[in-house]
Amino acid sequence: MIGAPLAMSPSQTYALNSLTGALSADGSTIMNTMQQIIGAIATAVATSLLGIGQAAYSGHSSAAAFTNGVHYGAYFTVALTVAGFIIALFIKRPQYSEDVKTEQ
Repeated sequence: MIGAPLAMSPSQTYALNSLTGALSADGSTIMNTMQQIIGAIATAVATSLLGIGQAAYSGHSSAAAFTNGVHYGAYFTVALTVAGFIIALFIKRPQYSEDVKTEQ
């Protein structure tokens, strides 16, 4: 969990830098709200995958079934990480007009 804030802080700062003064408060609110919503959805999906993985191994010991469920959750996390990395490769630096550059 150390990596989450190390990744989120720079990405939020980068995203919010493209907004002007009045919009930056709204942008921060939207970012925080989306972070909470997506975090809740991802937790629910990972927990569901844990249960699905356990059910797929129902004939084995409970430890083996739980381990299989954890693997399903880990695969989900890895898939999200890879998708985020690929999306990050396509984000381009915003082009500012001369008026905006002089205000900063």
